[in-house]
Amino acid sequence: MANVVTDSKSTWFASMVEDIEKAVRDKLIESCTGIYNSLFTNMNNKMNEAGGIISQSPSQWSGGTVDLIQNLSETVIFPIAGIIITYVFCYELIQLVSDSNSMKIITPKELIMVLLKAFVALLVLSNSFRIVMAFFELGNYATRKMSRVPDVDVGNTVDISDMLASESIPGLIGAVILLGIAWLITYILAIAIYVAINAWFLEIFIYSSAASIPFATFLNKEWGQMGYNYTRKIMALAFQSFFMLLCLMIYSSRLSDVANGDLTQKLIEIVGGGAVLVFTLFKCGNISASVFNAH
Repeated sequence: MANVVTDSKSTWFASMVEDIEKAVRDKLIESCTGIYNSLFTNMNNKMNEAGGIISQSPSQWSGGTVDLIQNLSETVIFPIAGIIITYVFCYELIQLVSDSNSMKIITPKELIMVLLKAFVALLVLSNSFRIVMAFFELGNYATRKMSRVPDVDVGNTVDISDMLASESIPGLIGAVILLGIAWLITYILAIAIYVAINAWFLEIFIYSSAASIPFATFLNKEWGQMGYNYTRKIMALAFQSFFMLLCLMIYSSRLSDVANGDLTQKLIEIVGGGAVLVFTLFKCGNISASVFNAH
C-alpha cells in the first residue's frame, strides 16, 4: 500500500514538474516570438518613417529653418556676395582692357556683352536662395516619383515557435537573450538612420546659406569655376535623397525575403543588413557627388 502511495506521489510530482516545464517553455517561446516580431516589424516601420522623411522637401521638413537660413543668406551673406561680384565685374573689365592693349579694339558689342553678363549675374545673385531651393525641389520630385518603401508582411514569415519547439529551457533562455541583444542593436541602428537623414538636411541648409557667394562668381570664366563646382554640389545634395531612399527600399525588400533559414540566419540578415544599410546611407553623399562630379 505504501509503495502505491509513493508511486502515486512520484507520478503526481513528475506530472507537476512536466507541467511547470511546459509552462516555462511556452512562456519562453512566446517571449522569443514576441521579441522577434517586434524586432522585425519595428525595423521595417522605422524605415517606412525614414522613407517618408527623406521624401520631404527642406521646407516640408522644417519651414522655420528655411526661413531662418533665407534671412541669414539675405542679410549676412548677400552683402558679401555683392562685394565679390563687384570685384569680379572689375576683373572682367580689366581683362577686356588688357586684351585691347594686345592690339585688339574693344567693340561696342563686347562692352554690351560684359554689361549683359553683369545684369544676368546680378539677377541670378538676387535669386540665388530660390534657385538653390528649386534644385532641392527637383531632387524631391525625383524621390517622390519612386515607389514607397514596401511594407513587410510578418504574416508571411516563418513562425519561429516551430524552430524553438525542440529547444531546451537553457537554449530558449539563450534565444531570448540573443533576440534581446538583436532588438537593442536594431534600435541603435534606427537611431543611426535618423542621424544620417538629419545630417543630410543640416548639410543642405549649411550649403544653402552661402549660395550667394559662389553665385557671385559666374560673371568671370576663371572665377566661375567656384560657382560651377557649387552648383554640382547642390545637385548632388538634392539627389542624395534619391539614393538614400533607394537604399531603404533595397533593405526593406530584403527583409521581406527573410522567411527561410534558422533564427541565427534571420538575425544576421536583419541586424547585419541594417548595419550595412546605415554605412551605405552615410556613403550616399559620396555616391551622389561622384555621379554629378561634385567635390
